[in-house]
Amino acid sequence: MPKQSRRRINSRLIFSILGGFAVLALLAQAMLIMQLYARTDQLKTQELKATLIDAVRSLNTEPAIDPQTGRRFIPSARVVFPARIDSHLYYRDPGNEPTLWLTDANNQSQAVTKVRTAESLSDMFKEVDALQLCSRQVVVSFNTPNPQDNTDKLTLKSTKKLKDGRIAYVYQNECPYGAEPLLRSVDQMESY
Repeated sequence: MPKQSRRRINSRLIFSILGGFAVLALLAQAMLIMQLYARTDQLKTQELKATLIDAVRSLNTEPAIDPQTGRRFIPSARVVFPARIDSHLYYRDPGNEPTLWLTDANNQSQAVTKVRTAESLSDMFKEVDALQLCSRQVVVSFNTPNPQDNTDKLTLKSTKKLKDGRIAYVYQNECPYGAEPLLRSVDQMESY
């Protein structure tokens, strides 16, 4: 084979190899750009996640604690819990409504973790739904067997006659985390 044709073949081979490396470099750069956009998008969802979590948690109120006895009071509902209960509970102030929403802090924290670790926007909103259910995990309706203005799927767990004559209907919401400690705490609830 003449030297010139070898040079042409060698130069074509070199250009082909260099072209292949250029294509690989462009692919690698495209992958890096995609990762950068994904990370930027993740930063934006982190802000959204924090806002949604804060919105749910801002409704939580801890019961007032009597410094002498340690009992926990919810003044707006006129109920009290003993000093030692099975769950760290929060409530949502019912105002004038005959309904009290209770949540176990541990269950709500599990739901918050799921929201924070959701990888996509759609996964995050699925977990926000669970977070909202857990933030009203147990619903107590006073004197009315069905909570008003409630679209959740509730299961009646117990009824309790309080000392002031009211009847408390205790419902469990569909929070994916166990409500047993919270339900045991509600069983110890009394009026004042």
